[in-house]
Amino acid sequence: MEAESKLIPKCCIDLQAGLVQAYALIWDQCSLELRGKVEQLAVYDNINRNKDPVHLLQEIQSIMCGRETHQERCWSMAQLIKELALLIQYRNKSNKV
Repeated sequence: MEAESKLIPKCCIDLQAGLVQAYALIWDQCSLELRGKVEQLAVYDNINRNKDPVHLLQEIQSIMCGRETHQERCWSMAQLIKELALLIQYRNKSNKV
């Protein structure tokens, strides 16, 4: 029992270090344009201060899906589904960039 209680602080330190590393990895993978959009968010200071990778990913997802411009989630989702349904690839277009 005593050995388990000694491991708890070490696990918390390891978890916090892992979260900071995950935050840094995610942030490094973002483009400059995406970083700028994230930095303009009202919650960015809180995310950056806490080095919260989960909240960072949620905000990135909102930006990438275009939901940050809409107040209604249902409307945003309907617009995304519409864009996906109407997306077509013409014969002369390739998948290569």
